[in-house]
Amino acid sequence: MAVVQISKIQQRRGQKLLSGMPQLSSAELAWAVDTQELFIGNGSVTEGAPYVGNTRVLTEHDNILELASSYKFAEPDASITASIFRSLQSKLDEIQVSVTDFGPQPDPSTNHTSYFATAFAQLFQNANTRYRKVLTIPNGHYYFTSTLRIPSNVILRGETQDGVILDIGANAIEFLSAAGTDVLGPFTSTDHPENVSISNLTIQYTTGGIDITGLKDSRFESVKWKSTYTLGDTVSTPVLASQSYDLSAVANTGNIRIAGTGLASSPLIQVFTSDTVTTVEAIVTALNLDTTFDNNFVASRVAESLVITATTISGLLAADIETYFTITVTPTSILTPFEVDPVPTQASSGINNTNSALSWVNSNFGTRTTDIEFVGCEFNSVALAVKCVHNHGESDVFDTQLTFDDCRFFVCDTAVYVEGVVDRQGHLWTFNECRFEEIAKQAFFSTFGTGTFIKDSEFKNVGNGVNGAAYPETQMVRFSTKFGNVVENCRSDRHQSAGITLVDTKVGVPEVSNAASVSFNNNYYSAIYLSDTFSPLAVFSVLSRYIIVDYTLTIGEYNHNRKGQLTIVVRDGVENTSDHVAIADNFTYSSSLITDPGGDMITSFEFNAELKDNDDTTGDSTQSVDTILLSYKNPNSFLGTGTISYNIRYGV
Repeated sequence: MAVVQISKIQQRRGQKLLSGMPQLSSAELAWAVDTQELFIGNGSVTEGAPYVGNTRVLTEHDNILELASSYKFAEPDASITASIFRSLQSKLDEIQVSVTDFGPQPDPSTNHTSYFATAFAQLFQNANTRYRKVLTIPNGHYYFTSTLRIPSNVILRGETQDGVILDIGANAIEFLSAAGTDVLGPFTSTDHPENVSISNLTIQYTTGGIDITGLKDSRFESVKWKSTYTLGDTVSTPVLASQSYDLSAVANTGNIRIAGTGLASSPLIQVFTSDTVTTVEAIVTALNLDTTFDNNFVASRVAESLVITATTISGLLAADIETYFTITVTPTSILTPFEVDPVPTQASSGINNTNSALSWVNSNFGTRTTDIEFVGCEFNSVALAVKCVHNHGESDVFDTQLTFDDCRFFVCDTAVYVEGVVDRQGHLWTFNECRFEEIAKQAFFSTFGTGTFIKDSEFKNVGNGVNGAAYPETQMVRFSTKFGNVVENCRSDRHQSAGITLVDTKVGVPEVSNAASVSFNNNYYSAIYLSDTFSPLAVFSVLSRYIIVDYTLTIGEYNHNRKGQLTIVVRDGVENTSDHVAIADNFTYSSSLITDPGGDMITSFEFNAELKDNDDTTGDSTQSVDTILLSYKNPNSFLGTGTISYNIRYGV
């Protein structure tokens, strides 16, 4: 291209808004003083200009995004013909906004609380709802020195889960209603936080955590909670548990019967004396003289109620006392005795006072936390992952719904704790394909409530303290309400490591207690030896009132097979006598006739179930039954060693 030497630069200046912009000569510059814009003349067509006019020259006063008005969706694609030209600014504004648009870049030494609060206010508390967009967080470390409050309708998305760290330390994250009401507001049925979505980030804390009290219709996806807990750390001080039994219904006549494994002399029967108070005091005296009771509990009277308090069983919940005693009253005016339902007066192992990664309080139906989804989340090195506390009256019963899908609980003292009020309240919570690993105590336990469904999940080294699966200390899942809670099609390493045994003194510690039904899809296995007497095979907890074992037995030189199902049933209020446990065995086998060598061998194999006091605290093995021992007899005369594999289901 030819370059024409310019011997003189011509300049103009004036006010564009007052007099307009004149046609400039070729290469002539003009400065609009009032709008701070610079123009240059295009020149004439004869000089080679594509058209006559002026061209605006960019300066520091110009917004390049406003000038870029030539954006058109899929402009090069001939199949898209209806898209229109628009500014690049409007296009970018509709996509997303970063939290760094409202403050400094991530830095672990900078307090980011106010910058996040500004972003929330500008986008989600703005009267103009067009700015309610995805608020993104670039990878980096963000530090908070005070409570971070997230308003309703927020969509918060980190760049990557491990790359974005919200370091809240000892502070909290709370949620605001659309009107700006916080958790101390208080919330109401029409003024509470809702519609929050948080994803792809890590929340790091020491003694802080997230409080989702009042939150509804929200979702957490790929969020990691991380703290400093190490397996075996002391995180709580147990509170001695108590249950109160109202015995006023004895009403002048009749008797009171107390039975169960908490007594050496069971049942204890007290006939009504001169009045209810005197009768209860007589029961208190009798209970405290019982050796088994005295080693573990203490009885007292409050008004016309019997109060039983645990004294030595660390971490025993008040609701668990009910498993040791059944108290029935038979007034003479009523022919049929009725069971007295206890009321917990203390109900904690201390875990309810432990700081948790995620917590909330349900006070009433209108402000309950419900319809929350957790998808692909992780709770890592936290003392307590999830804590829900109900503090409403027994008459204000309501259901809540939560879903945990594909979540991981790793290195916790307790994973999930629910402090309920009454049996009939619904914890309609579903744990689907979750993984609980390295949990010192329970993966889940609730003091009251029904409707929890744990399915297709895995338990690995749970309830063993700092030990391995071969040395269990407590249940992996503990329900205090005996109906409506289910653990289905799960996997556990406990029974293979601790349930299968060659000795009859091993204690049966349950994976799950008080569930309506439990099933594990593990294929447990053991060698089968020759024995003319019953030899131990496996132990189960007596807290399971029925156990179903689906088994495959293979024995003998020619691998004769027997496929069967064992059903073991234990009566409530058991003592250590054989008539309180029953076993049935239904099976088919590979040989066509019982007279065949294989048929004779396979049908001569027998199972037996008996009750044992293997965790003996009394010195008397005829009391305090805790274990069901499953044994087998495989006569020496057949020389048929082999193997057995099985899976188990059980419940109350």
